[in-house]
Order: sequence, then structure tokens, then C-alpha cells
Amino acid sequence: MQEKNQNSPTSLLAILFIGFVTILLLQYLDVSNIDKQAQRPQENIVNTEIIPQQKIDTKNDFIFQNLNEQKKDIVIKNQKNLYILSNKGGRIEKIYLLSSDNVKIPDSVIQESKDEIERKYLALEITRNKGIDFQPHLYKNQIVYPILNDAYFDVDIKELESDIYQIIFSKYIEFNKNPLKIIKIYRFLKNENFFHQVTILKNENDKDFILNGDLFFKSINALGPEPEDLENERILNTYGRFYHYNESLKVLYGFQYSDGGFFSCSSIPKGRFTIHTEKLDGLKYAGVFSRYFILYSKYLPSEGFHYPDGIILENQPPIDGSSSFTTVFWDLKLSKKESRNLRILEYLQSSVGESVSGFSKYIKEDQKRTDALIIDQIVYVGLRSDEEHRFFYHEMAKAEFGLEEPESSVRDVIYSSGFLALFSKLRDG
Repeated sequence: MQEKNQNSPTSLLAILFIGFVTILLLQYLDVSNIDKQAQRPQENIVNTEIIPQQKIDTKNDFIFQNLNEQKKDIVIKNQKNLYILSNKGGRIEKIYLLSSDNVKIPDSVIQESKDEIERKYLALEITRNKGIDFQPHLYKNQIVYPILNDAYFDVDIKELESDIYQIIFSKYIEFNKNPLKIIKIYRFLKNENFFHQVTILKNENDKDFILNGDLFFKSINALGPEPEDLENERILNTYGRFYHYNESLKVLYGFQYSDGGFFSCSSIPKGRFTIHTEKLDGLKYAGVFSRYFILYSKYLPSEGFHYPDGIILENQPPIDGSSSFTTVFWDLKLSKKESRNLRILEYLQSSVGESVSGFSKYIKEDQKRTDALIIDQIVYVGLRSDEEHRFFYHEMAKAEFGLEEPESSVRDVIYSSGFLALFSKLRDG
């Protein structure tokens, strides 16, 4: 009996050891079969300075040449807004909201303004002079200023008979000696708060382009005017960001990341960024709002890999509006250059480009290719109201964007807590 009792602990340890090894083996086998989507980090990752799968050497970035180009501003004015674009960065530098019957800007605001354009056109600059970038970048520290903002783009400008202003920017660049081309298309309808923006990153090499990491795409910064009182939490909470990701809308109030709501007392996550990258093709739209205005970009339906997979948000975006969020395209790969040109460019540069209906058709056709990333989006900038958040010329807008109506779920942001009283103040002057 003594001998049996002495051996019992040894036998028990042996059984436990075998069980432990079995669990480890099962975990290993399970991990080895995880697909790409499951390997992505789970939602609400914070306190990290490393982007998942970001293997790019920090010495590497997009390379481009500027050959004595001069900065050129392009002014586009429709019946709603005035836009100033620039060949430097191929971006929108400023957006002015025009005073109208629906959007009455108080005379006192115009008279006190030091901005010549505001006084001349009875308008209000609403992006805090930060504009919109629509810029690919490789590192998240470029969320404030992507390196391609310093690139001078070639530009082609047309005013189409179909009541559309069209600007096309293009630039040849390189990454690790692989030639690429960036094309940015802007189309402004003459009586709409919505405009069309398409950014294309195309492989110009006879070999496949493999980034070995995620591509980031910065679009929107912030809206103004700036808060009147930086110590007043109620005023600060009338500013914020929102995004629709993984089939869920989230609204972030104030100048910090918090899921808590309008009067939230939630603590700020540690670290600079909050990262959502767990859902393939998961980002539907994202934007910002201020006391009276809203600006957002909705990614139009597409085939293939042209839809964003994630979003990275500043936990405490700077008050000056220089950065807010950037979007993520997983593990970018482009096939070798196809022999035929992009149909959308052939169409836009031909005489038949006067027709609205062909634009969306050829984008969808080009998105079947694998040698170019084609980011297609509809952008709204204007007042937080149903009266402005609509298509004024329905048939033309439907043909341009391929949509029957604007995104209806944005109404949950337009009429978020505390806004209606503020809106009535602006509306009544």
C-alpha cells in the first residue's frame, strides 16, 4: 500500500503533463488554420504604436520629383459652396459655405472676417483652413501631414455641359523602385452639397507590386468654426467624429476618444491611437461634425479590394483640426500593369465625357482590375439639416453616384443630442 501511495503523485503529474501538451498542440493546430480576416486584431485596440502587419522599413516611403512646379490654386464655385483646390498635393485646401436662403450666415460674421473670400462671396470657411487631403500614406505618423501633400500634380480642368466641374490631378511616384501613378478625380455638381471624389493608385510596373503592409488613406480633418470656449465642455461636445464600421455607427463627442455618449465621463484610452482593423471591407463611411456643420465621406459599393478595411483614430485629436483619423486598406498588393488603359480616364478625356451616366459605369468596370486600387466616394459638406442633406437634382445625382438617396443613417449624427437648439440660433441669425 505504501508503494502504491508513493507512486500516485507521479502518475497524476504525468497525466497533467500529457493534458498540457495536448492543449498546446490543439492551440497550435487551430492557429495554423486561421484565415487572413481572423488574424486581424480585435476591435478597439489601444495603447499601441505598431500597426498590424506593418513591415515597411521606416526609411522607405513614396518618392516623387518636383521639377520647378509652381503652386496653382483652382477655385470652384457652385450654388452651395466654394472650393479651393491646389496642384500641391492634389487636394482641397479650403471649403467656403455660401450664404443662402437655407443657410443664412449672420452679417456680423462676414463684416468681422479678415478673410477676403468670405467678405467677397458672403461665405464662411468651415474646415479651419485645413481642407481635405484624400491622400495615400504609409505611416500613421503622417496622419497629420502625408508626404504626398508636398508633391506637385499635373492638373486637367473641365467645366462640363452637364453642369459638372471636373478636376483631374495625376502624379508618377515610386516605392522601392516600383513605378506607380496616383490619379485624383474631383467632380462637383453645380447645385449639390455632395461631390464625387475618386483616388486611384495604379501599378506601372510589369511585375506585381507588393507593399508588405497596409496602405493608409487620409481624407477628412475637422470642421469649424473653432470652439468659442475651450473650457466649456458642453460647447466642445458639439464637435466630434463618427464612423460606420463593422455594421455599427459610432459617434465620438468632443476632442477625445470615448464611446460613452454626449455627456460621457469615460476615461481616455492610453496611447495616441485607437485602431479598428478586424473586419474586411468593414468601413462604410466616416466623418466629422461641428456645432452647425457636417462633413463625411461614404465609400461607394465596389467589387474586389477597393473598399477600406479599417480606421485609425486620434484618441485626442488636436484642437487646431490638423488630424482626426485615417482609413486602412489591408496588406496592399497590385498585379502587374495591364496593357489597356483605365476606361474611366479614356472616358473622361474624350468628348463623350460630357455624359454623367458613363462615369459610374466605367469606375465599376475598372474596379474589376487588380493592377489599381480605386477608392470611390461621395462626400457631403454642409449644414446639419435634412433640408441640405439631400439631392437637389435627383436624376443627375443618381446617375453620378449610383445612389437613390444620401445615406439615411447619417441623420442619427445630424440630429444628435444638443444640436437642434444650436441650429435654430444660426438659422434665425
